[in-house]
Amino acid sequence: MSLSPLYAAQIALTKQMIHRGNAFYPRYHLAPPAGRMGVPHSLLWFGDRYHFFYQHNPLSANPGRMYWGHATSTDLLRWFHEPLALAPDTEADIGGCSSGCAINDNGHLSLIYTGQKTSPCQSMAGQSLCLATSEDGARFEKQGVILSPPTGIAEFRDPEVCFRAGQWWMVVNGRSDQNTEHCLIYRGNSLTDWTLVGSTLSVRSPVRGYADRFIEDQLLLLTASGPGDDPDGLDPRQISPIGSEETHHYIKTVPPVSRGQDFSAPLSCLTPDGRRILIASMQTPGAAIPTLPQGWAGYMSLPRELTGSGGKWLQQPAREVRNLRRQTHSLQAGRISAHCVIHDNALAIEAELCWDTEHSDAKTYGLQLGSGTTLMIDQQAGWLTLYRSPPDEHPNDPQRIPLPTGSCITLRVFIDISSLEVFINDGGQVLSARIYPGENDRKLSLYAAEGEALLIRGELSELS
Repeated sequence: MSLSPLYAAQIALTKQMIHRGNAFYPRYHLAPPAGRMGVPHSLLWFGDRYHFFYQHNPLSANPGRMYWGHATSTDLLRWFHEPLALAPDTEADIGGCSSGCAINDNGHLSLIYTGQKTSPCQSMAGQSLCLATSEDGARFEKQGVILSPPTGIAEFRDPEVCFRAGQWWMVVNGRSDQNTEHCLIYRGNSLTDWTLVGSTLSVRSPVRGYADRFIEDQLLLLTASGPGDDPDGLDPRQISPIGSEETHHYIKTVPPVSRGQDFSAPLSCLTPDGRRILIASMQTPGAAIPTLPQGWAGYMSLPRELTGSGGKWLQQPAREVRNLRRQTHSLQAGRISAHCVIHDNALAIEAELCWDTEHSDAKTYGLQLGSGTTLMIDQQAGWLTLYRSPPDEHPNDPQRIPLPTGSCITLRVFIDISSLEVFINDGGQVLSARIYPGENDRKLSLYAAEGEALLIRGELSELS
């Protein structure tokens, strides 16, 4: 008797885990057990834990037909890799089980996903929405196609679902035969019974990425992401229009939820205590991936708490992140005029730095990791700039954001084996980046060039 595609892929994944290289494998960011982790599909609290689903090629670190990976956690930090949730093994999804979402349907965990009849590298046509259900939150049974694209829609993907006012609501990204992007709005009596009630976001230039939806104050918030085109890194990484739930028309564009080249396809969920948690992929499509020879690719950002309203959002690391701290010590405040090493081998580190910008006269100052990564404050030019090397791995560098106004700037910096996340002034802005320092090139230093910089306070924590 032959093995099912799902079970065969699970066996192959287990074998790959044994041979996975760990030179750049993260200490505290979620990464695949092996193979390729693509964009996140869904994060939700179900039962007594968080369930996270993601695009996964368990057979290779290279692109290929997509499965659904599944991980669970009680604290958003320590993840257990569950068996694969979905495999491309039916007529509707033989080309891949693509983007979708997970739903708590009256105590049953259900998945609505994009079924691809042909390989995505051949065509994006032949897409439909499919349903899979689970009794135990671990094993899923496919229920087949629940929705096909309307007439004139060639691409039909990325469903997001919520339950509100006694009805199901779903938004679906689509592209017409005339290459126009649409966001289609559906209302449902159940997860298998949907009616198209409107569409919006009809634009000629495509919105690249995925949609995330949550309801707040009668507004439908959609966040989409894609690589920026601006050479200074200022093109919004996320396009976040707010539309009326009643009219389904956009009324406002809000700022991007993150800057930097390595933050894509963000999604959010509510915690049991009512916090909004945001997570995203830190793998930019088309970028170099040095971990391919090690048998894995892709990982997720830190979980972040999203607060605010009216388009003014703050992001902070989820409060659970503080539980990663194992050893913390204060840095000596004062004036810095050269390099000051604060850690000899920064593998899993949190650094919190408060600089006095009013009384610092250095041309540039900030933080350096080894010889290849510099986070630079340039007051004269008015930029906070991130430089990474080698340049062939980071063709969009340097990344720049305008310095916030005020007499000081606070940087909360998280360094993992191959990632850097910077929360600026309590999360008013965030930079996210992949980094690949050499094995013996991880000294972490404060520095100032052509003058002095005043450090008001600093703290360094070992994470595990």
